[in-house]
Amino acid sequence: MLKPSAFHAYDIRGITLADFDAAGAFAIGRGFGLFLKSEEREKVLRVVVQRDARSYGEELMHALITGLLSTGVDVIDGGFATTPMHYFSINHADTDGGIMITASHNPPEYNGFKLSGRGAIPIGMGSGLEKVQEIACEQEGASATDRLEGKRLSQNFEEVYKDFLYSLVDLGAIGKLHAVADASNGMTGLLLRDIFKAIPNIQVDLLHTEINMKTPSHIANPIVPEGIAEAQGLVKKTGAEIGFAFDGDGDRIGIVDEQGRRVRNDIIGALLATHFLEQQKGETIIYDVRSTRAFPEAVLASGGKPIKECVGHSFIKQRMHKEDALFAAEYTGHFYYRDFFYADAAILTMLHVLHLLSVSGKSLSELTKQFSSRYADCDQINLQIDAQNALVQIEQAFKNRAIDRTDGLSIDVGDYWFNVRSSNTGESLVRINIEAKDDKALEKGKQQLGEILGQKL
Repeated sequence: MLKPSAFHAYDIRGITLADFDAAGAFAIGRGFGLFLKSEEREKVLRVVVQRDARSYGEELMHALITGLLSTGVDVIDGGFATTPMHYFSINHADTDGGIMITASHNPPEYNGFKLSGRGAIPIGMGSGLEKVQEIACEQEGASATDRLEGKRLSQNFEEVYKDFLYSLVDLGAIGKLHAVADASNGMTGLLLRDIFKAIPNIQVDLLHTEINMKTPSHIANPIVPEGIAEAQGLVKKTGAEIGFAFDGDGDRIGIVDEQGRRVRNDIIGALLATHFLEQQKGETIIYDVRSTRAFPEAVLASGGKPIKECVGHSFIKQRMHKEDALFAAEYTGHFYYRDFFYADAAILTMLHVLHLLSVSGKSLSELTKQFSSRYADCDQINLQIDAQNALVQIEQAFKNRAIDRTDGLSIDVGDYWFNVRSSNTGESLVRINIEAKDDKALEKGKQQLGEILGQKL
């Protein structure tokens, strides 16, 4: 079973046994192997495969690897990993690509496959995933008992990965801070305890480092209130200076200030961008279409070059490579670094923020106020309505305004501006982000958009 609807803009994702099964994973492996061989016909290819701890992960991984081996591709079985560790593994082992078996923040019944080429460059729609889909969906009836032509090896990347992270941030410069870190029963539980032990001066309260993605203590999505609430509560209870919460596969992060308030990730992006630009003037910084206007304004004021891009790791990474960008940030908590293979790394972001707090001598609320107080905004609004119809309604209502179609529809109404787009992660959602010059204009925008869509925003 492999439904074409499981293929999305930047990965393959769906409900296990409903959208794909082990035979479908075999077809994906075989499709990916044949796709790589069509690009590199003359060489022996190697791919690293890793996974998170979701249900059916072991069966899917075995079938996927079998499919790859059947095409003559050699496979390194890297075992359990966070998604950023997977990107590191591709580069450290110098493979021709990789597949991470994960469905990120989706509910436990979901699973998925993130495909990457050499250098951990993502393979999404428009960069090869459509070809993998075509090949994989033609594999119905292909047998997992076909003769295995490739070689299977095993390798553990944990220690070399931690050493690499330590090399990117001066851990000794991190002062006597008290932090909270919530692994959300996800894959960062592999690493967090050891990483905090490597920071000499820090005190940390750890939450949910036991890996349990089948029945986690709370939703492993730090952009929603219930995904970060425990970190907020513990910061308030203990008087910690900062809190962190991670998603299931460890590529996204949510951050809490010393008052227990969640700090939006586009605000963190603006803060880190200006910090990096102090040392590296003139560099390019990427931000997504949902970000506060304060982000590109801060980049310009710091002597950098801001570039707006579509939502999604495959689009952001491709643009980073093209522009040789120093740093990129997404509203949902993906933070990307040139010195991390132009890839997203949540734990590295935590280390950078801890370092910045220490060298600045200021609290996180003091550091972020210059960005967060500039405009009025609300959290991302998610509506379970027909996306195509919603976009048509919005476009018709604002047909006399300039419309930016970089990703969905971005429209400046004057005293407020917004982006509306459909989800690209398999969820039937319309996502709306609104920002305004003040609270009154923000309420006006919510009311006008709500009336157009027949929804209360």
